[in-house]
Amino acid sequence: MKERKPRLFVVLNVFGPDIAGGASVYTDLCFSLARSGFQVRVAEPVPFYPEWRDKCRRNGLRIWRYEESGTSIERYGLFIPRNPNSLIQRLLFEATFLASMLRALPRMREADVILAFNPLAAGLAVATIARRLFRIPLILNVQDITADAAASGGIASGRLSQGVLRRVERWLFNQADYWTTISPVMVRRLETMRRRDQPIEYIPNWVAESLAREIAACRRATAQRRPHLPLQLLYAGNIGRKQNLVALCEALHATSLKFAFRICGSGAGAKGVETWVNERRDARFSFEPILPEAEFARALTFSDYYVITESAAVGGSFIPSKLIPALMAGTPILGVCDRDSPLGEELRAAEPGLHLTWDVISEVSERLEAVSPATYARWAANAERRAELYDRERLINRIAALVTAARAQGPDRTDAWG
Repeated sequence: MKERKPRLFVVLNVFGPDIAGGASVYTDLCFSLARSGFQVRVAEPVPFYPEWRDKCRRNGLRIWRYEESGTSIERYGLFIPRNPNSLIQRLLFEATFLASMLRALPRMREADVILAFNPLAAGLAVATIARRLFRIPLILNVQDITADAAASGGIASGRLSQGVLRRVERWLFNQADYWTTISPVMVRRLETMRRRDQPIEYIPNWVAESLAREIAACRRATAQRRPHLPLQLLYAGNIGRKQNLVALCEALHATSLKFAFRICGSGAGAKGVETWVNERRDARFSFEPILPEAEFARALTFSDYYVITESAAVGGSFIPSKLIPALMAGTPILGVCDRDSPLGEELRAAEPGLHLTWDVISEVSERLEAVSPATYARWAANAERRAELYDRERLINRIAALVTAARAQGPDRTDAWG
């Protein structure tokens, strides 16, 4: 008799139809595991990201349950901040989700393995309760070190609040039995936080299957890559304080460089960028909402540089998933970040484009103008080569293998998933 695959309960902060913030990757992972025979149940908030609004008009006390692509989905209501940069509102966001998600515990007890994604302290807290009550192995996937990101983004600016966040986060992390994370820098950061010698696996994110198809189709229709005149720059995705995008815009605005910078985004900092574009009235800049997948793929393959910015002193808190589609498209990166951040280390290791630190941002025009055709072609080739590290099927299989291994450490279950 063929052994059944594990029942996996996944706790997330975002999930389709959310976009950005890893939502497409998480959705792709859950649907892929379900197609391969895993019994997958997902719990997450009602759709709200990156606009920070109730996108489906389902926010409330009732749990919204439905099936999609063989996956059981449960969405829970919560307080959605009007100002995501407010510490009080973010604490309300977490507290209300914690209270709402406690109702998932009866279902979680039926799982073989729990997989919880950070950042979402409330979801991780509920997963920790389930682990302790029901002896279910808990896998923690660290996408973002919340305390570091909150400090760098100005959400938790006081030493007391930062200290409390770090202690709570460290305690929650150490309740998990297995850790995975998405960059070598974050592996090293987590090694300083663990207290139980948990295994830490480096499993980066990838491009979801639907977007990968769109990019491949656009690449087949695109002639040999060479820079346009004016240069075509693209920023697409979430915009928050962590990106510090306006600082790059100011540096470019101060130059006479011929370029067209298309900014397509949503998020807590999007209004500020849109206001900046409108007030400067510099025709080289344009702003629009975040793009659908097909249009994003076309814009990405047409662009000369894909722009990724990361605020100074963010540290090892996260690496932007938006990097990976650009690598797959063979589009060189214009990256602005600290040298030793996860993004900075990736740009130095792979050399897929121009990497600037914030102390030399005033040189952005000169650096772009100095790029030779041979250098540009090398960057594009490096991007394609680096994309192999983010092979979707291989990475999903690694997570599936980890879930299967974790199941052996939990209780035997022969009853049906209710």
